[in-house]
Amino acid sequence: MEIFRIGWVVAIALAVFTVVEFIFASEVHNTEIRVTGVMLAGTIKALLIIWFFMHIARAWRGEGAH
Repeated sequence: MEIFRIGWVVAIALAVFTVVEFIFASEVHNTEIRVTGVMLAGTIKALLIIWFFMHIARAWRGEGAH
């Protein structure tokens, strides 16, 4: 059951970072800060998806792990 809890935590984190992206995109008027915030939030979301849902860590384990 631990894996389901981790999945929910990651899903909530993705939702939070989506809200952060929206706020940066719609409310921040300084272009450099806006782009940096959106790119940082997007990168964090991509890393969360790759690590937890695509199981990229298993790619470097032994043959039986994936």
